[in-house]
Order: sequence, then structure tokens, then C-alpha cells
Amino acid sequence: MAHNITKKFSNLSLSLRGSHRRIANDDYEDVRRKVLGGLGDLYAMVLTSGDEYVTTSGSSDFHVQYEDLILEDVDGQLTADRRRFFLPCSYRFLEEHPVITTGTGAMEETRVHEKVLVSSDELKNHPIKNARFLCTWLGLNFSESWRANGKKLTSLMELTKWWPTDFAGLVDEEFKDAVLQDRTPMEAWHILGDYPHLMLTVAHKSDGRREYLLRGELLTIAAVMISRLRSQRFAQHTVIPVMLFSFMGEKKGRIIQAHTNSRALVIRKSKLYDFSTVDNFRKFTTLFLRYMTCDAIGNTREIC
Repeated sequence: MAHNITKKFSNLSLSLRGSHRRIANDDYEDVRRKVLGGLGDLYAMVLTSGDEYVTTSGSSDFHVQYEDLILEDVDGQLTADRRRFFLPCSYRFLEEHPVITTGTGAMEETRVHEKVLVSSDELKNHPIKNARFLCTWLGLNFSESWRANGKKLTSLMELTKWWPTDFAGLVDEEFKDAVLQDRTPMEAWHILGDYPHLMLTVAHKSDGRREYLLRGELLTIAAVMISRLRSQRFAQHTVIPVMLFSFMGEKKGRIIQAHTNSRALVIRKSKLYDFSTVDNFRKFTTLFLRYMTCDAIGNTREIC
């Protein structure tokens, strides 16, 4: 598979130069091919390396550009000095739509999950089960109708434009074996209409390292970007923003926001958050939900 992918993208390179500019309609397909070339080469490099932690920085034509994503500092107006594609909701928004504890199942689910977190033998010595457990819990909090919206019940998802979708339908067939090996894309969300943005939860059996991406994180991001850029549905877009809620075997998780420019795959990653205690489990679930309950923003028809 790695040889085929390398061959497929070997004649593609990123040669765009210059400052931030709007692309003419006739140039979209050319730009997309060039970005596809860079992503394809990067995907092949990581796939053939076999390393669990990504140490490659790419090539001189197309590299990985890392930035910090500071989650706690964002609760209001965002600075305008960076390209952003996901706008998290505020703590106040969550407070305006509190969890209803009677008649919704929320209290029972919370009690069961917190008990499993601290005492279940099922999670011990099973790293991938720990990661899946956290993915499932975050997804439940987003999609279940546990919240108040006036006198009605609603879910956080219903208060956004996001809709669930099947991960298998987001990636081309050639990527599925590699993306699914030793990790599990759990859930995915997209926005109907002309939005290329994606949100994913992913479970890994490996321990996370703050300074490195996991192999599965980069392969997943690159695979969904490549597949979406190939699609005629998004023929007028040059950027595919992806937000990954990534959970690891030691009950840790982080958020990664990714997009491309003409020279790089830009990875904005948070620190690792430890969900292993009940207090942290509650606090960081709320923090991650703010980012999942987000608006899709940004100009995906431009390239820098």
C-alpha cells in the first residue's frame, strides 16, 4: 500500500509561493492537486516509517508546522492573528443549557461511567478500552438529549450545525486498513451543505507524548483531508479543517485542530489531559465539550 501511495503522489509537489491571496475559480483544481501531493507524500512517509510517534517534519516543499492550542485561555473573543476554523462555545452557553438530572438518564449514565472509570477491572490492562471509554463518554454528552433548551430537552449537538456521519464513508478505501490498525475512529460529525469541516473522536492503544503526534493521529488527519479534497462535493475548497478529539490508553486525551496552507500541514495540538480521576473526568469532559459544541468558521476557499 505504501508503495502505491508513494507512486501515486510522487509526481505531485507543492510549488506555490507568495502571500495570502484569493484563488481564481479556474485555479482551484490545480491548487487542490498540489496540496494533495504534499499530504500524500507526508502520509506515505509516516506509513512506511512504522514508528508509533511522528518525528518527521516533512520535506522542504511541504512540512508539518506545529502550534500550541491553549484550551483554557479561550472563553470569549478570539485573537485574529491566526487562521481559525473552529469557534468553541463559552462556559456561559453550557450554563444556559444545563444538564437535566431527572427523567433523562443523565445521572444514571454519569454514575455508571464514573464507577467504571475508577473501579472496573474491565479497563485494567486494556489500553484501547480506556481510550474507547473516553470517546464514548464524550460522544454521549454531545449527542444525548440531556440538556435544557427553555422548557424542552435538547442535545448540545442539536444546538449546533453538526450531524453524525459514518467514518468509513469519509476515507477512500486505500486508507482504511492503515487508519484502523491499532486505533479506532469512534465517531465523526460533519455539517450539511458547503462546509468541508470535520470533527472526529479517535481511540489509541498507545500512550500519548506531549511533544509528538501519534502515528494514528497524523494518518487519520491526512487520510480524511486527502479523501475530502478528491471529492467533487468540495471542488471549490482548498482547505479541509479537521478537529480530532484523541484519547490514549492511559486515560489521557487532547484536542488537535489541523488545516493546510500551500507549504504545510498546520497542527495545533493541546497538551495531554489526564481523565483518570473523577474530578478531572468531570472538569475535562466539560472543557472538551466546549470545543465540540463549536461553530465552523474560516475561509476554506483561500490558500496562504
